[in-house]
Amino acid sequence: MNADQIIVMEHGRIIERGTREQLIAQKGDYAQMWESQQQNALDAET
Repeated sequence: MNADQIIVMEHGRIIERGTREQLIAQKGDYAQMWESQQQNALDAET
């Protein structure tokens, strides 16, 4: 992925904003989605 900023929205409102690294470090909604996708990718490989 190549983005300067990622914006996470919920019900039309911005709830998080930052780089991928910043959002993962915040352990908010973006981090939960990212971790879920990573786990699904690992599960698909096995």
